[in-house]
Amino acid sequence: MNYLSEFSLIVSCHNSNLPVLNIYEKYAKKFFQLDSRIKKYLICEDYNNNQSYFDYVIKNKPGKMWSEQLVDSIKKIDSKYVIFCLEDYIFHKKIDMDLFNSYLLWIHKNKANYFRLMPKPKGFKKVDKNIFELGRYSLYKSSLFFTVWNKNLLLTLLKKFDNPWKFEVLGTRYVRDYEKFYTINESFIHIYHIVAKNLWINKNISHLKIDNEIIKQKKRMNIFDEYFWTFKKNILKLFELIPDNFIKYNFYYLFKSKK
Repeated sequence: MNYLSEFSLIVSCHNSNLPVLNIYEKYAKKFFQLDSRIKKYLICEDYNNNQSYFDYVIKNKPGKMWSEQLVDSIKKIDSKYVIFCLEDYIFHKKIDMDLFNSYLLWIHKNKANYFRLMPKPKGFKKVDKNIFELGRYSLYKSSLFFTVWNKNLLLTLLKKFDNPWKFEVLGTRYVRDYEKFYTINESFIHIYHIVAKNLWINKNISHLKIDNEIIKQKKRMNIFDEYFWTFKKNILKLFELIPDNFIKYNFYYLFKSKK
């Protein structure tokens, strides 16, 4: 299993989301227990935790642009691949690490450029058991939502697109003709997304045991805004079930371009 040393986990967090990171670490320790050969990196600004989930902490000066902080930090990591995980996606069931490692082995053997570990959205061209290739008209071909990236390709995209919106929307168009991009279609990782628009998502935090002092450090989403936000997400999920094609692709990114 020496291939595991080719992979590193990275989680990026700005100071405004430190309360969220506290929750992430609590649940990751319990449910996401990586092999010791996969080093865990936190990319952050200010951080102090004597019982950290992470093996290494890469600190940056506050005020750096999103992409600048990531580029400067990822350059210091010497693995071939990076597993990118967001701090506001909280595990709530134990992950099958044998299955997780089997996907990493597949990535290693097939020299994947990108591998999505969550089926959001699903793929339509099956290449192996629960593994689907992402083609020219696949949505979110450039995403940071629990994805494994060839580190050098990720750095190339981060240098071109300086915020998360550009990275996902414009980045997807940029890599449209790139090959060796894959996703799984059946979930084995279970998470609650707890922050949107820098606000707590009430429905999802209610499922977790979170200290009230942590909750007080961020505002909650207005109940009507949360309903509308959830409604839009559900409509998009239905749209994503349509097989990939030119019309679907261009309509979707026309909608997404209305930032």
